[in-house]
Amino acid sequence: MIFRVEFGVHVPEPSISSMVTGLNMYGLLSRDRSPRSYLVDVQRPAKAAALEKQLQAWESYGFLAWQAHQSDES
Repeated sequence: MIFRVEFGVHVPEPSISSMVTGLNMYGLLSRDRSPRSYLVDVQRPAKAAALEKQLQAWESYGFLAWQAHQSDES
């Protein structure tokens, strides 16, 4: 599963760096279109569920927006 994460413009760079460091434990991380946009490629269902829960929490605080997509590979 691929998660697209977009941090809000109001979130300071040090906070983004800290959250991005946390995202690394869930899967392969790559920068998307901007310094505030990342893709997280998660292979294990348990990790995907945990990441979804974390992203929901950060979204509830207004730090980011995110979407999940099935990866093309089986």
